[in-house]
Amino acid sequence: MDLIKILEDFARSKEQIRQKTKFRVPTIDRYNGLSMAISYSNIMEYVVNSLFDLTFEQINQKREGIAAFLYGSPGRREMVCESDLDTLLIYKDNSSNYKEFKNKFKELTQPFQFCKIDLPEWGTLEEARIFAQRSITEGNQVLECRYICGDEEVAREVKEIQKQFGNPERMTKNIVFQRFYFEQYFKQRIRDGAINVKYCNGGSRDYLFIHWFNQLMVRKYPDWGQMNVDRPVAEIGIINLYKNGLIDSLEFGRSIEALHFNLLLRNEILLINKKTKDEGLTFLDDKTLKNVFDSMPELMKEYNIKIPNELKDVFNKQRFHIAGIKDRIWNLVIEEQGKELGNKNWANDFRKAYALETPEDERQKFLDDKNILIKIALIQGASDSGQKNLLNEITNRERHSNSWEIQASLTTSPYCSPEYLHWVGTGIGKDKGYGYLLRIVSRNPNVKQETLESIAYDEKVEQRYKQCAKAALEHGKNAVNHQV
Repeated sequence: MDLIKILEDFARSKEQIRQKTKFRVPTIDRYNGLSMAISYSNIMEYVVNSLFDLTFEQINQKREGIAAFLYGSPGRREMVCESDLDTLLIYKDNSSNYKEFKNKFKELTQPFQFCKIDLPEWGTLEEARIFAQRSITEGNQVLECRYICGDEEVAREVKEIQKQFGNPERMTKNIVFQRFYFEQYFKQRIRDGAINVKYCNGGSRDYLFIHWFNQLMVRKYPDWGQMNVDRPVAEIGIINLYKNGLIDSLEFGRSIEALHFNLLLRNEILLINKKTKDEGLTFLDDKTLKNVFDSMPELMKEYNIKIPNELKDVFNKQRFHIAGIKDRIWNLVIEEQGKELGNKNWANDFRKAYALETPEDERQKFLDDKNILIKIALIQGASDSGQKNLLNEITNRERHSNSWEIQASLTTSPYCSPEYLHWVGTGIGKDKGYGYLLRIVSRNPNVKQETLESIAYDEKVEQRYKQCAKAALEHGKNAVNHQV
C-alpha cells in the first residue's frame, strides 16, 4: 500500500463520519458521540498500522524489535475528528535502526495534517519503565497505551511494565494528584472569560477520572467488571459504576448522554477552528457558540436550543453530570483509602489537609505526616488558602524530594517562589522521567526569564518540554496556557 492510498482512505472515512454526525442520514443510521469516537479511533488504528508497514518497506529493515501503541484519546477510543496523533513507538534498545524508523514514520505522518503529532522522542523499553516508575503524566501514557501492531515480544514486555507499575497504590496517587492539579490547570485555561470545553470542570479531560477509577477497581476487585477494549473507556467506567450500584439508573442515563453531547460539541468546535488561529483549541466564546449553532441545526433542534447562548447552558448542564460523577469517585477513593490503612480518622484528616477553611495552625499539624496523599493534600490546601509561610516551610522540607507528584504539586502553586521554580527547572526537571515538570514550571506566572531560557535553549531537553518555555519567551506568559 502506498501513502496516497492511505491518505485517500483516511480522508474518505473522516468525511463519512462527519456526514453522519451532522444528522444528514436517517435516524437509525446516525452516529451519536460515542459511536463517532469509536469510528475515529478505528481510523487512527488503520493509519498507524498502515504507516508502520509502509515505514518498514521504505527503510528496508527487518520487522522486529519495535511496536506501535496508541495512547491519549485514540488509545481510549474517545477520539474526535481533529484529535492529536498520540503514538508511542517502543523498541528494544536505542540503536540507529530504531531512530531511523521513528524519523521515517514521523515524516510519513506529515501529509495527514494532524493538529499535533505527539510522538515522544524517547522510546526504549528501559525508558518506558523509567517513566512508568517516576512520572505521573508520561507514566500514564505508558500504563494506558494500547498495542496496535509490531513486535509482539515488545508488546508483552510493555504489558509487564503496565502490570508491575500500574498497581492500586500508584493509581490512587494518580487520582489524588490529578484532581488537585486539574483544578489549578483549568483556571489557567480560561480565555477572556470563556471556558475551555476540554479543560473545565466536567469537560472531556475529566472523563479520565472515570477511567482511572475503573482501572483501580478492576485491579483491586476481580469481580468489579470487564475492561472492554472495543468501547470508549469512560463509557465502560460509567457502566461498571452502575452495575456495582454506585450510581442509579437516572445518573447512568444522564452521564452517558453527557458523553454523547460533549463529544459531538468538541468535535464540531475543532472542525470549525481548523486552519484558524484557534486550531486545536475549544474555547466556548460568543463566536464559537454562534458558529456551532449555525453549523448543526439538527442538533440544536434535538436539544431545543433556540439561540446560541442556550447552547452554553446545555453544555453546562451536561458537563455538571460528569462533574457529579467525578465528585462521587473522589469521595469513594478517599473512603476506600482510609479503610485500607485501617485508620478511621484518615479520611477526615485528608479532607482537613486540603480544605480551604482549615486554619494554618491546624494545617501545620500535618507537616510531619509521611503519607504521600496527605502531603499532596497539604500542599494544595496551603496554596488554595494563601498560607504562604506554611507553603514555604513545605518547599524547604521537600526541596530534595525525588517525588514527581510532590514537586509537581509545589510548582503548580501560584505562590511557588521564582527561586524554587528555578531550582526545579534547572535541576530535577531535567532528569530522565521528570521532564513534564518543565512544562509545569514554564506555565507558572512566577517563573523567571532565566529559568525559561535555561529550559528553552537546552539542547538536551526534549522539544515537548521546551514548548511552553519557548511560548512564554516569544509571546508572553499568558500564551503558555492557550496552546494545543
